[in-house]
Amino acid sequence: MVDDLLLSLNELSSVLIPVVALICLILLALLLYRVYLVLKRLPQTLDKVEKVLESTNDSVEKLEKPLDTLNNVSGTVDMVNNATAGAVNSIASFSLKHSDALLNSMKDLVGKKKHKNEEDEYTEEDFGVYDE
Repeated sequence: MVDDLLLSLNELSSVLIPVVALICLILLALLLYRVYLVLKRLPQTLDKVEKVLESTNDSVEKLEKPLDTLNNVSGTVDMVNNATAGAVNSIASFSLKHSDALLNSMKDLVGKKKHKNEEDEYTEEDFGVYDE
């Protein structure tokens, strides 16, 4: 019984091995054909890629001058910002150092305005009309 099974498997394998080998050869041939087609189209694809790269390079060169201008404007804005910050810092430090004097001068100025307003209220105005 085991001998019959082995003989049947031998006969089956002698038929299946060539069929499987033929299928493998056909698949290998299809794979090689696909590789051939890819390699055949490769120069055309590389030409297209080269054209795209040239177009991109041209676009980058066109953008170079506006970017330089933007960089210069940014530098100018930074300089103005630094100058403004320096001016504010110097004003703040001056104000802190001389706060008493500034406070006294503001009080004097407000006092003079109040005193002047009080004098203006009591001053009689002459409109040029005289009683005769």
